[in-house]
Amino acid sequence: MKKGFLIILLLLGITNLANSQSTKTKMYKQGGVWYIPGTINGLELDFVFDTGCHGVLISRDYFDVMRKQGTVTNDDILGTVETVDANNNITERISFNLREVIVGGWRVKNVKATTSNSSSTPLLLGQSFLSRFPNFTQTKDGYLILNNNESTTPTKPPATNTTTSTNNSTSTNNSTSTSYSWEDMTCRSQITLICNPSQSPFGINLLFSGHNLGLYCGFRSDFSEYSPGEWGLRDKEWIVYDMGGIPNGTYKDGGHDNYTVGVSLGTSINDMNALVVYSGITWDVKRIFEEYDVEYSAPYYAKSSTELSTGLNFGIILQTHNGLSYQIGYDFYPFPIKLDNMNGSFINFGIGFNWSAY
Repeated sequence: MKKGFLIILLLLGITNLANSQSTKTKMYKQGGVWYIPGTINGLELDFVFDTGCHGVLISRDYFDVMRKQGTVTNDDILGTVETVDANNNITERISFNLREVIVGGWRVKNVKATTSNSSSTPLLLGQSFLSRFPNFTQTKDGYLILNNNESTTPTKPPATNTTTSTNNSTSTNNSTSTSYSWEDMTCRSQITLICNPSQSPFGINLLFSGHNLGLYCGFRSDFSEYSPGEWGLRDKEWIVYDMGGIPNGTYKDGGHDNYTVGVSLGTSINDMNALVVYSGITWDVKRIFEEYDVEYSAPYYAKSSTELSTGLNFGIILQTHNGLSYQIGYDFYPFPIKLDNMNGSFINFGIGFNWSAY
């Protein structure tokens, strides 16, 4: 009898262990407010974590965008509700159903949300989502711990690199190595201000990314800032006919224009960062200036020709969840690659802004 009783207790403990899995998701703080990433009806966004909010609150402008995109349909509209503020002003808001909300690796279906009449209202994650969990904990170091139940489902298979609390406790001694983590950050499209200080300091790079694969193009130039002589004194006819200039056989590098196209391959590092590797063909147009000796004056310079070089461009980009990207690349000239030609003149780097199209 005692053995049977112990077996029952053991089975109940195992059942409780299986049903008490939890996830630990990193939040970030901005302006004194805690934000947590998630998705609603497939749209990626950041919520303001607000335990005092009755439901999920969405600005009217964002609601209108969701209607236009079809992520919220007429079938999702539940009606209108009236709210009274501290000044006894009555405001009518739209109540609607979110078919799916994903936060912290858990998918919760049919979450009630309301609109705000202010376009500046952030997206608030409140009790209509949080109450679907047996309990949740916000840690001092900026993590949200969610425990699952029958109304929530994991968004991906178990991982072994995060911590799972058991028996509603965060004790290390009572935890397993299986958990569900928040969906990793996917690679994003971006625009970058790119610079090669020694040849073409001004440039722009565009990356169009579809999660992991992408296309990119770039342009860099010195806009004649590195050309010899003075900007307004480079007219060949004026140098020869008006100033009596005579070419002395000396030619100098007059700056560069660089054009690049290629492909990219990205991967998620974690829920806050993604890494993109790109490579492609680059064309460098070097301007050649001829030197003229002018009596009673310093040498003058006029554009003589251009020199085209084809090479291979390679680089990496670190994308962060807050929208900033950091990029470093290298141009290999000439093509095919010769390692003994590598030098610091072909290094380019930049800082950009990324955004999600999904």
